[in-house]
This record gives sequence, structure tokens and C-alpha cells, in this order.
Amino acid sequence: MENLEIDLTIDDGALEIDLDLESGAPNYLAMLMHGNLTTINDTVTERASSIPSYAFYSKESIKEVNLQDAEEIGPYAFHKTNIEKLDIPNVTTVGEYAFSYITVSDEDGVLFLPKVENDCVESSWAFGYATAPKIVAPEYIGRSGLGAFNDGKAQKLILPKAKIAAGLQNMKELVTLYLPAATECSHRYSQNGAVRSSSNGVSSCNKLVNLVLPEVTNGGSGYLATSCPMLVNAYLPKLKNYAVRSNGNATIFNSCSTLRQISLPSLTNLVIDETSGTTYSYAGTIASNCPNLERIFLPNLEQAAFTNVYSGCPKIDGIFLPSLKRRWQKSATAPVIATTSRDGDFILYTPKLEEWTGYIIYSSASKINNFSWVIGNQESTTTALLLSQIWQESTSYKPYGEINLYVPDHLVDDYKNATNWSKYASYFKPQSEMPQELLDRIEYELTPPEEPDWDAIIEEAWS
Repeated sequence: MENLEIDLTIDDGALEIDLDLESGAPNYLAMLMHGNLTTINDTVTERASSIPSYAFYSKESIKEVNLQDAEEIGPYAFHKTNIEKLDIPNVTTVGEYAFSYITVSDEDGVLFLPKVENDCVESSWAFGYATAPKIVAPEYIGRSGLGAFNDGKAQKLILPKAKIAAGLQNMKELVTLYLPAATECSHRYSQNGAVRSSSNGVSSCNKLVNLVLPEVTNGGSGYLATSCPMLVNAYLPKLKNYAVRSNGNATIFNSCSTLRQISLPSLTNLVIDETSGTTYSYAGTIASNCPNLERIFLPNLEQAAFTNVYSGCPKIDGIFLPSLKRRWQKSATAPVIATTSRDGDFILYTPKLEEWTGYIIYSSASKINNFSWVIGNQESTTTALLLSQIWQESTSYKPYGEINLYVPDHLVDDYKNATNWSKYASYFKPQSEMPQELLDRIEYELTPPEEPDWDAIIEEAWS
């Protein structure tokens, strides 16, 4: 018969249990206890390597958890517990909802997960709804995304090795999200036993001010940031591809009402790339419903399928794409200028354009007054291909005021006679006649915007 030693201590109605079982059986007697159980202290000779699902589900009286040798925590194992001290130094895998609704109230207010990797799709909401001012997971990789921390109340989330910058939602207190190792913005997650995929990065984080993703190079379909009303600074210096060959439309920033400028200095491909065919039907938007957005800096965007570079951003009065070679849309009527969010003058700048499909304007609700489009430069040898109309041939759809299509001096006549361009012959002017005001505006827009002090932002986020 196995040797079982049980130490029971009763202090003012609180019960502590220490087990010493030579066979190495885990401390599962605690699962049978109800009421005043306060401490789980695993002192088994051969300690348990895993805690099963629902082991201590809703045992709100548990105050201290000490599992020195446990490596795996099953789903819902500590769901709805209030813990003053959590010591799980060797746990690497945590199941979904394992610590959801947990309240950590130790003296530092830190939920410390020293070896948790959560590198599995089943980790969704593993720490969901957690109440802890600070969550630190130095080994968290999370190739399935950040869903393990959804709905939590942490002000600081420290994940130096997280690979995926996606799937985080409803962290209402988080101010800065800094993921120095993340390279992707798409993820998989588990829901009701099924594995699903999504590419939303960060959503509904009401106090998020800074989104710092220095190594992200690729983004999936969906939103990079959506419904983050306090977002001011977004740092993605290496983002090169967004939603390339995705399975749906994509918007990088959505409903970020405080956002004033967007700088994506490395973005090269949006939805399409140079190999995409004309049957590809999805589209991208840089920003939508960002009412205070004033500037979008896209110096290297070459290939794009966009329905509106922006939508619901009334302060944007120009789109400057100095590297754009190809703008494509399956629908020839898909506009660049949003149908209801633009009232005033507008500038479009595409000096390296080779091919264009889709309207500029396709709605009488877009009240564009004076419209200027700079097409090509002095190094251009031929006219760009126009595979659609610029606007519907109706006075209610074209700009109300002056229209100027500025093309290289040596190609003015070619544009006036080129296929699809010829109907706009009366609007062509040589680029040598561009007014100084327009030249100054172009120079300003091609100057990189001033960046905030990222080092100070990161230091504050991780202090």
C-alpha cells in the first residue's frame, strides 16, 4: 500500500492541506474539498507534472498556489480563483481559460509566468479577464496569437518573445503594446472546440495609446488596430506586406478617433503583389473612420488593390504615393476617394505610376472642389495605362471646381491621345506649370514625419 501522509492545519476555519505521497500522485485530494480550502502546496515526493482540466474550478477561497514541478495546466483548472500568491515556475503550457477570471493580489500585483509559452491554439483566453496590474511572460511565444490575455485588466503586458501581434481584444487598461519579437499579424484561435482563423491585430483596447511593433513585416486580412479610440502612436517601421493574397478585405487602422498620422515607411504591397492576377477580388484600406487623421506617409507602396486609401477620414485632403506602380481593382468603379468623407480640394500624387484601374471618384456625395493629379515624372518614357474611367461621365460625379492632370512635359500630347486618357484631354497640363504651392505640398508630404520618443515610451511600458 502506498505511503500517504496528510498534514491538516485549521486556523480560524481556514484549512491548509500538505500531502506527501511516495507514489508521486498529485494533490488531487484538494479537488474534493469544498468551502475553506486556502492553500495548494504540492509537496509530493514525485511531484505532479500536470494539473487536469477543471481541477480547482471556481474555488474562490484558494489564496496560494505553489506548483514547483507542474509543467502543464489544463483548461479551466483555476478558472475564477482569487490568488494572493501564484508560484508556477516550470509551467510551459496552459489550456484555454485555465486562469480566466483570476484575481492576483500579491504585493506587487504581478501575474508572473516565467516559462509559459502557450504555443498552442488551445491557449485562447488562458488568462482572459485576469485582474492584475501587470502580466509578465518572458518566454511566451504564442504562435496562435495574443488571445490568451483577452479581456484582461492589466495596464502592462510584457511579452518579449511573442511571435504574433494579433488576436488581442478588450484589454481596457492597457496603454502601450510593445512586442519586440513579433513578425506577423495573423493568428488562429479556439472557439467552442473548433479552430478558427482571424487576422485582427488589436481591437477594443480603450486606453491603448502606443502600438509598437518594430519587427512586424507581414499582416493578414482584417484590421491591424480597430476600435482603439485613444491610439496616437503606431510604430511599424518594417511592415512590408499587408493582406497580400488574403481571403478577405483588409483595413489597417479602423475607428481610431485620436490617430492623427500614419507612417508606414516600408509598406510595399497592399492586398496584391506583382504576381497577382486580375481575377483577385479583395481590397484594402489604410484607414477608415479615423476622423482626426491628417496625414498618411506611404513612401514605398508599389502594388495595391485598394477601395479607398481611406474612408471616414475627412481631414485627409491628399494621397501621396511616390512609389506606386500599380493600382488595381476588379470593380472598375471602386473609388479612391471615399464617397461621403471628402469635401474640399484634393491632391493625388503618383509619379511612378505604370497602371491604374478603378475610379478616383464615384459618388455625387464626394464634394471634391479642385482636383489635382500628378502622374509620371520626367524619367517616364510612356503614358501610364488607364484601364477604367477616372469618374463616371456625369457632372454630378466629377469634381466641381478646377481639374488639373499634371503629366511630364514631353508626354502631354501622348496623354491627350492615349486610350482612355483622351476623354480627359482638356485637363492635361505640363508638370513645369505646377504652382509653387503644390510643389511645396509635395515636398512636405514626402518628408518623413517626426517620430515620438519610442525609447521613453517602451521604458515606461516595461518598467
